[in-house]
Amino acid sequence: MDGSASGAGYTAALLGAEGVQDLSGHSWAEYVASLSKRRRVRLRKEVADYTEAGLRTVVRWGPAAIDDDVVALQVAHRAKYGLPGGEDRVRRDFDAVREELGDSCVVLGAELDGRLVGFVLYLRTPDTLFARTAGFAPGIRGCYLTLTYHETAHWAVEHGIRRVHYGLAAYEAKIARGCELRPRWGWFAFRGEGADKYREALTLQSRSIERRLDLVGAPAVPVPSRRPAATEPKAEQWN
Repeated sequence: MDGSASGAGYTAALLGAEGVQDLSGHSWAEYVASLSKRRRVRLRKEVADYTEAGLRTVVRWGPAAIDDDVVALQVAHRAKYGLPGGEDRVRRDFDAVREELGDSCVVLGAELDGRLVGFVLYLRTPDTLFARTAGFAPGIRGCYLTLTYHETAHWAVEHGIRRVHYGLAAYEAKIARGCELRPRWGWFAFRGEGADKYREALTLQSRSIERRLDLVGAPAVPVPSRRPAATEPKAEQWN
C-alpha cells in the first residue's frame, strides 16, 4: 500500500493506534485466571466499585438495541465534549447503522435504578467485537472503564468472542487493561494552492502522534516512505 500510494504522490500520516484486546479462556473464570496479578487486582476493584454503585449490565443485540435511551446518551455525550451534531445528526447516523449493520449490533448498557446511564455500541462478527461509539451520563463514577473493558470481556468470552477492537485514543487506559496498540496509517494527497502547507501540517500531526505513542511505550514502526533515508558511510581516507 505504502509503495503504491507514495509513488502516486500521496503522503503517509500516522492516524493513531488502535487498541486491540485478545481474550484468553472460554469463560469469565478462565479469563480472569489468565491475567497478571496486577490486572486481576485492578479488575476486581473496578468491578466491585461498579456493583457497589448500584450499576448492573444489560446486553441487547440487533437493530432494536439502538433505542431512544441510547440516542439520548449519545447526544448528551457529544454535547459534553463539544462534538458537532445534535439529535437529528445522531439519529441519522444510528438509522444508517441499523439499516446497513443492524443484525451485527450489540449494545452493552449500564443501568442504575432501571435507568440507562451508559452504553457501548459494538459491531459483531462471529468472533470479534468492534467498538462503534459510546455514551455516558455525567456524574456516574466507575461506569465507563468497567462497562467498556471488564463487562465487555465478561460477556464476550462467554459468547465466543476472541478479540475486541476498541478504536483509537485513550491509550493509557487501553494498555492498563491489556490492549495491544496497533498503528493505523492513512495516505493523503493535496493539489493546488496551499498543498505544501497542508502536507506540512499533516506531517506535524503525524509526528505528534508518533511522540505520544513513544511516551506510552508503544512506538509505531514507520512505513517505508516515512523512514529516514539511509546515508552512505563516508569512505575513510588514508594518507
